[in-house]
Amino acid sequence: MHLNMSYSEVKRLPIRYRHWFLDRVARHFKEKNEAIEKRYNKDASHSNDNLNNLAMFEQQINDKLKK
Repeated sequence: MHLNMSYSEVKRLPIRYRHWFLDRVARHFKEKNEAIEKRYNKDASHSNDNLNNLAMFEQQINDKLKK
């Protein structure tokens, strides 16, 4: 969605269309923020998986060296 209407253009819209436009802009940014949060949470879970894998690898190496 392109949000390239100026303030004066939006202000000149009839009230009904102005409300629609502002609701649409709010929904656009809400969806965008949700996508960013979802991607951030996915990246964070990958980071935790990598740390868990590293800890497991480290434990395996320590077990081998103890023998």
